[in-house]
Amino acid sequence: MAIKLVPGGHPYHALAEAAGDAARKGDIVPQDIESIVVSRPGFTALTGPLHPTDLIGMAHSPAYFLAAGAADRDFSWVHATVARIADPLIHRLIDSVQVGPPPEKDAERYRQGATVAIRTFDGRVVASTVFVPKGAGVLGIPWSDIDRKYCQLMPHAQLGHRQIEESLAIIHDFRRLADVSEFTGLLRGH
Repeated sequence: MAIKLVPGGHPYHALAEAAGDAARKGDIVPQDIESIVVSRPGFTALTGPLHPTDLIGMAHSPAYFLAAGAADRDFSWVHATVARIADPLIHRLIDSVQVGPPPEKDAERYRQGATVAIRTFDGRVVASTVFVPKGAGVLGIPWSDIDRKYCQLMPHAQLGHRQIEESLAIIHDFRRLADVSEFTGLLRGH
């Protein structure tokens, strides 16, 4: 079991996570990135659209996940918006994405995981390995991750701040709910 904490295909979540981790760890800004190299067992070429133009393309573009994760040091639901999908900085970084050789060590530990190495124009290389992406049941899923997703997406359902906060509180204690209509009523605005 897993919970989709970020948009797009589950196989690419670790790519964005590792790219973001490497950029944060190295305090790397997008303008300094020369290349982004991904390594994972069985991954020999980039698939999907290289330069996505819409949500479907983004969801199936490992290059987009890598570039966006490195550019923003994070990957979230904002990366499924038209503005981020079309961002010229992300598209410049897409052109720097490369596929490296598969990892020689710990290959059995990669569960949709990846190692990403970011090389800067001044020659620094910072790498990060994510064996299992956030949201995978094997890691456990903290409430803070659920809260973040809920609070990012629910405003798009035209719910007010109070409705979002109250409905999230109910979700946290759903087992004690006597009547589900209390929850659905909040979502309808009643």
